[in-house]
Amino acid sequence: MAGVFFALFARSAGGYAPGRKPAAGHRFPGPAVTLRAQTVDGVGVRVIDANLADPRVYVTVQMATGFPGGAEPFSTLIRRSQPTAAMNGAYFSKEGLTPIGDIVICGQCVYRGDFKTALVITKDRRACVRRHLLGERVEWSDYETVLCCGPALVLDGKIDWEPDARNHQDPHVTGSVPRMGVGITADNHLLFVAASGSLSFARWAHVMKDLGCRDAMNLDSGASRALYYRGSYLAQPGRALTNLLLIYESGQPPNQAVLVPARQVPYGQPRQAQLSRPPAPLPTNEVTANDPNGVIVRICAESGKRASAWCPASVPRRLRRAHVPGPCRLHRPPPGER
Repeated sequence: MAGVFFALFARSAGGYAPGRKPAAGHRFPGPAVTLRAQTVDGVGVRVIDANLADPRVYVTVQMATGFPGGAEPFSTLIRRSQPTAAMNGAYFSKEGLTPIGDIVICGQCVYRGDFKTALVITKDRRACVRRHLLGERVEWSDYETVLCCGPALVLDGKIDWEPDARNHQDPHVTGSVPRMGVGITADNHLLFVAASGSLSFARWAHVMKDLGCRDAMNLDSGASRALYYRGSYLAQPGRALTNLLLIYESGQPPNQAVLVPARQVPYGQPRQAQLSRPPAPLPTNEVTANDPNGVIVRICAESGKRASAWCPASVPRRLRRAHVPGPCRLHRPPPGER
């Protein structure tokens, strides 16, 4: 997307000072969710800005069909949820397709993981980033929306990043990469931020602070990098995704069944109800999880070949590299899909 210029949208005039609520009957002029492009500390960023003081704004998380353990193309998720804006969410396991931390949607904890650094939003749309101990069981009942990821970048207006050793060992995560993040300003605006250049965590924290964030948190990026605004795909991921962070400007929360599709069967088993033909014989696990000659792949439950994002059911298998089957030819992307 380098070299593409986007129009700058005027920021809504509906902000209010911290600790003050708008008067009853107050009307917010203009859009509550806007897009702008700017340069911060020599780094180009795209910023989607949502005024949480505006009652039209609702922020939530969307999970892929088959969650936990399912993934879908970005455009498929967007077509189902129809948000005003969206970006990729938390890191997830490449093998199990499960998020690394807790997730709360519409006030209900739908998933618990190890990582506890979280974007939290109350029922009256007050947002912040909270950090908890790894593995700590946190009670999220006071929050409407929670997405755990990390590391935190800015807390209470101060740079404060601390990557966790267990969840941040991959050099594709810890090195300098194009970053995605979420921030909250002092006047309660939520920012989706996409950096154009490759940044370390330390520099990313400085960029988010200088952008005006009181609190900020890093999100997944790399092949998961995805950004959407009012019908335009500003960044397309290179793989199917398990979760998204969404903004609505409709004033009403979406149907929870759209955000958290019901699971058909326990993870690891093919969803037989969705299969169009009898399942093919599936390969068995050949190697242990730590075998350097092995690789974990997902196998289409219908064709027995290496699954793509469009296969309706798949199972993980640990195979020798030489025995990995070819790609599934049975399931093709729908028209318009990449």
